[in-house]
Parts: sequence; structure tokens; C-alpha cells
Amino acid sequence: MGKASLIKRILQRRDFAVSFWATFLAVLSLPSALFTILGVHASIMSAVWLVIFALSIALIINKRLWRKRHLPVKDMFPDSAGGRTSLRCPCDLRLADQAKRLAHYWYPTDTISPERFEQLRVKNPNILVCLVGERGDLLGYFDVIPIKDSFAQQFLRGKVTESQISHEDIFAPDELNECKYIFLSGLAVWDPESYVDRRNANILVWGLVKYLDHFYGDSERLAFASAATDEGEELLQKFDFYLGSDAGIRVDKRRMYEIRLSGDLIRQRLTGLPDFSLLCSLQWAPTRIPVYRPQAKSVLRKKTKNIAIATAADK
Repeated sequence: MGKASLIKRILQRRDFAVSFWATFLAVLSLPSALFTILGVHASIMSAVWLVIFALSIALIINKRLWRKRHLPVKDMFPDSAGGRTSLRCPCDLRLADQAKRLAHYWYPTDTISPERFEQLRVKNPNILVCLVGERGDLLGYFDVIPIKDSFAQQFLRGKVTESQISHEDIFAPDELNECKYIFLSGLAVWDPESYVDRRNANILVWGLVKYLDHFYGDSERLAFASAATDEGEELLQKFDFYLGSDAGIRVDKRRMYEIRLSGDLIRQRLTGLPDFSLLCSLQWAPTRIPVYRPQAKSVLRKKTKNIAIATAADK
């Protein structure tokens, strides 16, 4: 029973098991490789001691992973997650360049080139939204492009790719009332495996829905996105996007997902997300904090006194 319980605990502590055996094999392989290079044949006793030594080193290095944590304190108060963030739109050139590097890292092929994207951004600066920390560092981004009908229909049928979008194919900010199609181009953070960037990814998704409500919530439009990654495809499915066209019939070899957006649907999706307004400000819809003005009280007191005097005089 005791051995079964130990095995169960080991299986439950997957992080410990993976790290432990990886360390063990690494420690064991170095002397073995050295013996092979030197042509030395180790005795059975030497091999046993080598295994014991490797097990001991692996246990010492990974001992902290075996201890059961009461609370995920580092996740609750990560060192680099302090301070407020903001979603900036439009972005300056410095942030735009950082976002382009992040986009190229996660979407290296069949995407808009940095030069062409800058042409789009000149025509409509609101297509790029950057999540920024207190020190002005880029934490993540998303981009939403209002596409003109002719290109959108070709794109939805799979005849053209994202990389072919030009400034002539998108709407300027003052033309959005004519827009019927919006392309969700990308959403990314630097390190999705870290707690901080998992939180940042959540903020970006919340911010994306708030953005859609602000810029496109006044009428019905078709939103669409191509599944560039498995995680992106899963996210689209979570938001009830349906498969518009399969990868096999498209020149970009990516599945295209679509959804008919309306103001009511956007706000309904928003109710299912955590509200990050206390952690993140929206630059396109800044929160107005009431300003306390002491003189207002004195003016009110003076007016009240005058009313009282006038009332007494009438009597």
C-alpha cells in the first residue's frame, strides 16, 4: 500500500518526474560519453556507483519540485506583474516595431510584411493595439483590420492570402460605417508559458472584445480569422467562430473561421470574461476620474446663505 501511494504521488507530480529523470540522464550521459571517447571500460561496481551518483544529483537538484505547495504564491504575486497596464491605440512607431518583431516570431510565414503593415497603419492607425507595462515596455498586441468588400470576399474564398492585403484594401478610421468585414489578424504575448504572460493574454482577449464593442459594436459585421496556430484555432472555437473554409481549398493552407458580430453578441461575450478595468486602462476609452474642487463647496455654501437671507427678507 505504501509503495502504491508513493507511485501515485510521483505520477501526480509530473513536473518533478520529468525534471528528475531529465537531470538523471544528463548526469549519467556525461561520464558515459567520456569513457567511450577515452576507450575506458567501467566495471560493474563503477557503473553502480555512477548510477547512485546520478540519482543523488538529480534528487538534490529537483528536491524543491517534490515539496507540495500550499499556495501558488509566485503566481499570485509574481515579481514582474506589478503595476497597471494599458492598451494603447493608436501606437507610436517604437511600439509598432516591437509588435512587428513579436508577430514575426509567432507568425513567420504567410503574414503581412513589416513594411506593408506600416503602410496599413499609416492609413488606419487604429488597426494595432499594444498592451504596455508601466515602464512603456510591450507586453503583447492584437490587430484588427477593416477589409473592403472586394478583397474580403476573395480572402474568404481562399483565393488570396493575408500577406497580400494592401492599404487600398482597408478602410480609414472615418470610413468604418462602410465596413462589413473585419479581419482579426493576430494576438500574441512573449512567453505564454509564464504566469505573467498568461495573465497578459487574458487581458488582451478582454481588451479585444472591448475594442470590438467600441469600434464595431454599432452594427452587424462579419468577423473572420485564419487559424495560424493550434492555440489560435482553439481560441476561435471557444468564442463560437464557425469553420468558413477548410485549409485544403485555400492558397494559404489555413482554416478560415467566421462569426457574425453584433453589438448584443459582443456585449454577451464580454459578460463571460473577467473584468480587467482595474488593472488595465483603455487608451481609446479612458476612464474619467472625478476631480475634487474645494471651491465648489464654498460656492454652494454662499448660494445657500443667500437663499436663506432672501427667504427671511420675504417673511
